[in-house]
Amino acid sequence: MDVIANELIKYTDSPSKVQRKQIALELITKYKHLKEVLGSGTDGWEERIRDKMKNVRRLGRAKDASSSSSSGARKRSIAQSSLAMQNQKAKRGEVNWSPIIPDGEDDNTLKEHTEVMKKELKKKNTPNVDLIKERMEITYAQRRKLINSKPLIIEVQENYPALFSPCEIGNEFKRLTDTELHKTFESSLSKAASKILSEVKLKPQLLPIVMKHLQIEDKTVAALLVLPVVFGNESFFKLYEEETSRDYVVDAAENADLFVAVIGDVMKPKCCYIVVEKHIVFDTANIISSASSLFGLLYACNIHYTTTTLETYTFIQKFCMKLSDILKTPRRVRTFVEKIRE
Repeated sequence: MDVIANELIKYTDSPSKVQRKQIALELITKYKHLKEVLGSGTDGWEERIRDKMKNVRRLGRAKDASSSSSSGARKRSIAQSSLAMQNQKAKRGEVNWSPIIPDGEDDNTLKEHTEVMKKELKKKNTPNVDLIKERMEITYAQRRKLINSKPLIIEVQENYPALFSPCEIGNEFKRLTDTELHKTFESSLSKAASKILSEVKLKPQLLPIVMKHLQIEDKTVAALLVLPVVFGNESFFKLYEEETSRDYVVDAAENADLFVAVIGDVMKPKCCYIVVEKHIVFDTANIISSASSLFGLLYACNIHYTTTTLETYTFIQKFCMKLSDILKTPRRVRTFVEKIRE
């Protein structure tokens, strides 16, 4: 994307929809392996070009504010140089990977903002969510610097406890990808639920494992439960029908993989724990928000897909969230998507 942006900025920093379409077509024509199996084959690339140039314009404006007398050529130079700081390691459709610290902020003021949020969360009454969202926005660049250094989850949680809630994970995902997390996830899954279930029923080898899920009346929940099984990731959800303590859930974790522990009936769970690195980071009220929150956490905390989770998360990323990348989609994911699109 940096190569495309560097060329585009020579002519315009705001390509039209037609121009974005043409660029995407030329890209997949020259590099056929980049053609997407989903949609028209260029939809994701058009969105990435749009988002990339939006970010270039944003960074250019930030630089221009400190040098308003710059010429047009100077502005293009600033926008180009900003690319060197932006998205150097973004690999999963992120558009705001390594932002710059806001004007007027420094290490001391940013530390003050984090302390304000920590104090707000400790209040007995409901925390001021608007204040927290505002301070999380201001400290985003500082937080990405920490997260991109790949710390342990517990370290991120100690520094930014406000991040660990379904609401704020959604906000962080929006900052990072310019995509709504929870609404997009549930909407995409709901629309495809019937076809997902129909396709799973045609796989006799899976029926003994998923039969109980197929009997659930809510098709969206049923589809969500069978998807990890389809892609060989049966540990995505761990279901506990009876009351289970937090300690038991953590102790029963076999490795450091992420998973959702659902306590009680899947339709009306008592709680859904998000478990990472043998540590419960937060909980959610229902199984759908737990799954979208878990996926959002991968992005928010820069956690890579593992071998066992690759196909499940790739399906969510590319099919549900429509976030493209340059990596080849696993064959089983491509085949399954083609089947449910027939």
